Amino acid sequence: MENMSNIESELAQNVVEFYNTTSKVRRMELQKSLDQFMEGHHVWRVAMSLVIPSKPTNVQFYGAKVLHHSISLHFDQIAENTEDVAVLKDFYTQNLTDGAGSLPHSVLNKLSSGLAVLMLRSLPDIWSHPIRDLILLWSNQLELLLRVLAEIAAEFNRLIVPSVDQRNAVKSELNSMEINVIQISQHVLEDADSSASMRNAAIECIELWLKLPGAKLDDYAGAFNAIFVTIGNDFPALARILTTIRSIEGFQCMPKLIWQITQFIACGVCPRVQAELSALIEQAQQPQLLEGMDELVPLVSAMAEFGQGFMSSIIALVSSNIANQNVTDVFISLSQFFFNISTLPGIYPVDECLSDLPELWWCSLREQLLLSDEGPVWSAGKLRLRAESLKWYTEMLRSAIGKFTYDSARVKRLDKETLERFESYRTERNDVSLNAVQMEPEETIKILAHDLEQALDMFDPNRCEAILRLTNEAADFIKVSHMPPLLSALRKSGPVVDHWISNGVSSYDDGLHRFVRALLALLQTIDHLLNSLPEGRALIPHIVHTVLSCLRLMDFTASTQQGIDELALGTLTVMMKNRDSAIRDRSDVIDAIIQKCYEHFSQENRHANGRLAAIRCVGIALSFKQSEFVLNSLNEILAPRLVELNKLASNSALSEQQENNVLFELGILAQLVATLEPTHLNDGYQHAGVASASFPVSDSPVRLIIDLTLPLFNKLLENNGTPSAELISMLCDVLKSTVHSLYRRSAPLVETMLNFLDVIINVHPRPACELAKTLFLTFHKDRDETSLKLVAHLARWFSDRWAHFQQLHTFNAIDAGDKDEQLLSLAYHVLKKFWDNLRYVSALMTDQTTTENVGCCFVRCHCLVISLMLQHSKNVSLVHDCLRSVNHLLRQSASIDDCPTLCSTIGSVADQLTGALFASIRSELITGDINLVADILHALARKYPTQTRATISALPGGDSQLITTMLSNPNARTFRLRCAQMHQAALLQRVPTN
Repeated sequence: MENMSNIESELAQNVVEFYNTTSKVRRMELQKSLDQFMEGHHVWRVAMSLVIPSKPTNVQFYGAKVLHHSISLHFDQIAENTEDVAVLKDFYTQNLTDGAGSLPHSVLNKLSSGLAVLMLRSLPDIWSHPIRDLILLWSNQLELLLRVLAEIAAEFNRLIVPSVDQRNAVKSELNSMEINVIQISQHVLEDADSSASMRNAAIECIELWLKLPGAKLDDYAGAFNAIFVTIGNDFPALARILTTIRSIEGFQCMPKLIWQITQFIACGVCPRVQAELSALIEQAQQPQLLEGMDELVPLVSAMAEFGQGFMSSIIALVSSNIANQNVTDVFISLSQFFFNISTLPGIYPVDECLSDLPELWWCSLREQLLLSDEGPVWSAGKLRLRAESLKWYTEMLRSAIGKFTYDSARVKRLDKETLERFESYRTERNDVSLNAVQMEPEETIKILAHDLEQALDMFDPNRCEAILRLTNEAADFIKVSHMPPLLSALRKSGPVVDHWISNGVSSYDDGLHRFVRALLALLQTIDHLLNSLPEGRALIPHIVHTVLSCLRLMDFTASTQQGIDELALGTLTVMMKNRDSAIRDRSDVIDAIIQKCYEHFSQENRHANGRLAAIRCVGIALSFKQSEFVLNSLNEILAPRLVELNKLASNSALSEQQENNVLFELGILAQLVATLEPTHLNDGYQHAGVASASFPVSDSPVRLIIDLTLPLFNKLLENNGTPSAELISMLCDVLKSTVHSLYRRSAPLVETMLNFLDVIINVHPRPACELAKTLFLTFHKDRDETSLKLVAHLARWFSDRWAHFQQLHTFNAIDAGDKDEQLLSLAYHVLKKFWDNLRYVSALMTDQTTTENVGCCFVRCHCLVISLMLQHSKNVSLVHDCLRSVNHLLRQSASIDDCPTLCSTIGSVADQLTGALFASIRSELITGDINLVADILHALARKYPTQTRATISALPGGDSQLITTMLSNPNARTFRLRCAQMHQAALLQRVPTN
């Protein structure tokens, strides 16, 4: 007893010191000591002695905390003696009964939680009806009763019990007492004499019991009425209860309750919020106005989320009772409230901070109104609701135009954070346009087009930009029949843009920049619509003129200029790439594009990306012209580029600036090569002005470029020592673009490209293998000399890699770099896309015995490299690639009996594959691919049964009865099961390493 008193005294001193000390080191020491004491199994008796009025509040709180912790985690040890449970029960009830009005708030809350845990852990055998007993005990202390009842619901979700059966028993007891809890809470709420704190306790109790699993929601109808009447003016409490209701599982199935709450929101909450908002707007200055609106944000947000969550029930009830004026009035009142919030005047977030919140309501309403009831049919009630709702969507669109518009004078004064919030607001409220265009597309486009024309007449680029932004958001739902009003506005925009640009940007501040961006973005989006009707096709030359005018904008910062000219040139690219584009039939328009874009390209003060985009447009436009014109123009374009590239290639070592210049020149070549070749030569399309589909490769502009530049490529590689990865990647891009443009007509260049790959593949495997994949894919239908060349070089790359591995004394650096990963990826690509060609090549030269067939050589070396990787690699991704590749090889080889050389080659390396695969079962690297390993072993066992059994039996653990049985009757399911068992056993046998 004396020892316990000493412990109590020491604990009390430690707690007091913990809160008073200024030493961080000492506080950490005390924290550790106090936490260690709390973990003891029988410390609850000492803890009880700390919770007495004579002790400091911090000491009492610590004691209550230790009690709560002990009961939560060590109740089973406490319950071994039922008298100890009785002691705890008496302690809690006595202290709470006597100290409800005097205990410190923190101690009272922690004791309430502790009693709740004790009651829950005592159910059902030790304390059979604790809630009923508590109701009888504290019938005159309802606030205390409600606090403990609320804690019971809160603690249930954190309850730790030994079994599911006990948890279900506890839940059943709570569900059986739920109606009593509701009645007590409702009584308190309806009693005029109840104090504010008692009402809050009742509301909190209902909130928490609502969240219990199995709650009988119908029983809460009366309580909801009482709650909403009680807290009608308590906006934070309303927001909290609505959020709770929104989160309750099963509430969707309670349409009557949903409608009851909807009625209260519409008739009780909305008028109060509207009145509060009106008073704020009339009386408050700007800082106070925003502060007052901030207080409304949680409630308005909760109301919108409630509507979003239960919109289907709301619309179903209203549409089925459309003749009931009371019902429709509720819907109209609620929608009108959200409409008023959405259309609050002023700039967000300077003048208001609420108008974005109702978007959840409007999006959900639109989804439900457009959702048919049965098949394609809408009910008459829903059609009436849809008609009634149209005015809100169209008026919100008109309001959004103003709210999206930059007020340049005011925006300039905004700080960075406020400006970012305004931009975020414009992004988040894009749904206002999507909603309107889906509800009423024709009217929406008319509104946007009409307002755009008005803004153009007013020379207001900021308002124009806002309208174009909203139009672009709606573009996916615009049909050809909706286009005429928009065409009229676009027709007017051209001269206005010319006027603005001619008068200088500074007169219109940044508004013109934003307007141009929005206009170009919209033109890209609706290009297919413009080409789908005669009026649109007739307008395209004017649009091209407008886009070309945008290239004249010069008074921009460097970063903005880069974006504008690239966007303008990107718009021209989209318009010219359209197969149905009217541009293709207008040589005057094509000539204008070539002239203006080449002028833009020639301006060396422009950003490199913009210049490259310009030369791309030149290439596309030239591809529509006669071949003679193209070749003449190409000579003019290429001459200075080749001089510059030759000069740079002559350097023995490139400086950083010189390398950037080389990359730019190669970028020009890549853009020309990718665009100059007439499309019809590869896809059968006949361009305007091109008479014949037979176009000799010798007359190809792309072939001309490559013939002139390949010597320079070789010069770059020879003189520059070790070229950078970026330089090699760009060279490969040029060659890939060549293959894409010439397609199979690039066959004469294949040998040259393969020789280039021979030089770079060891140092720069990634771009090299990407170019190689392009070649294999391009010629996958050709069974000729080109296939033989491709496979021969592929075989050489894998043969060289295998020879390299054979010379190694250690495989520690086998995963260095990504060469093997790239080669295996290339091999997998070949096996998938080039398999028939590989069989064709493997069947050649079968009468030659001195030289190995190149197809067979590739397969053999590929399998040997994989075997080595499986044994020595520590790279999970590389091991996966190995397994994927060999698995595909074996699946493809299941039907190659007509190619004996290939069958023989696979058989010759089956031993190495089998051994590596069987050994890999013990590796943790293949945990995610163990089934794949099993499938490959199963395939080998079926195709080479004797060979596979002999190989595995010679390996450690391969002669066990389990393995013998598995191999004697190869079954895919059995292989998977046995391999998984062996893998798990191997992992369990591993000795952990520090």
